[in-house]
Amino acid sequence: MWGSYSGAPALTAGIAFGLLLAGCGYALYYFRHRIGLGLKWLYIPLLVIIGSAALRMIVGDESLAISGYYTLYLIGMFGLYLTIRIKGGSVLWVVVPMVAIYSTLMILDAVVDLGNRAMGISTNPNLMAALLAFSVFFLRRRWKWLIPLALAAILCTGSYWAVGALVVCTAVGIYRKEIRVDRWVAISSSVIVILALLLVSLSGAFQSVWNMGKIEYMTSLIAEGKVEEAEHAAVGRLATYKNALREASIVGNGLYLTEYEIPWSEPVHNVPLMIFDEIGPIAAVAWLVTMGYTIRKSRKYRYPILAMFLISATGCYWFWTWTALGTYYWLSMGLVSNEVL
Repeated sequence: MWGSYSGAPALTAGIAFGLLLAGCGYALYYFRHRIGLGLKWLYIPLLVIIGSAALRMIVGDESLAISGYYTLYLIGMFGLYLTIRIKGGSVLWVVVPMVAIYSTLMILDAVVDLGNRAMGISTNPNLMAALLAFSVFFLRRRWKWLIPLALAAILCTGSYWAVGALVVCTAVGIYRKEIRVDRWVAISSSVIVILALLLVSLSGAFQSVWNMGKIEYMTSLIAEGKVEEAEHAAVGRLATYKNALREASIVGNGLYLTEYEIPWSEPVHNVPLMIFDEIGPIAAVAWLVTMGYTIRKSRKYRYPILAMFLISATGCYWFWTWTALGTYYWLSMGLVSNEVL
């Protein structure tokens, strides 16, 4: 029940989490009648996700240090959702300095180290690219001059999923006449993007991503003794996804958050399938409901959420876990709830 815990430690942990969940239940009751929980199409699926994680914590065999902390994280994120539901877009001022600093650092990294993909202050370029692709749609009015800088930084990461999401979202927004492209932004973006592409061609950023599926790359992994990684490169993501669906469980297969590098244990590059694999199909459906509802209902935040969805379903799993990008999902839910109500 509690993984590696048994006897008195398990009883103590059970009582502690029981009291915690009871307190959370009272808090929900309090907020429901005092300030409201927001849109039913949002807070009910969000609570289903949290409930699925709590159920997995109870019936699963993974360590309580993982499942318990994960459940606490989701409870905390629901608190963030409630806060943003009240505060609304007034919290988005933090996006401006973040985009400016991260973009500058990533471009400098690309210039200094031409042989690798730009990472800035992160250890993974896809994470930074996803963060910027999500944030760039919030840059309006006097901050729109940061858009070309952010686009150049995304190109320097070599993250084709982030680039693709930006292209799709922008094209859809222009077609629906919901995104207006400023002439100055268009011209400056074109110039900077061309310069960034030249830099990327020198750094080999996209080429390094392309090489991930080449025979030479797999051979080098085997020579280094990294057999599991070579097998992953050989079978590809589709085989991983097929395996995850074949081993489906109503309560999920466990929170393998510390073992995400093992591809056949967790489909890490597909968030809905990852939720499906970790805490069950009901939670995965709930996640899809929240994304579909917010994309359909929101006018202010439709395109950053659409970008988040596209990247989450193809290239970056950090929109689910407890790292920095995980907060953006809950932040977005709160923003839409505030906007629609």
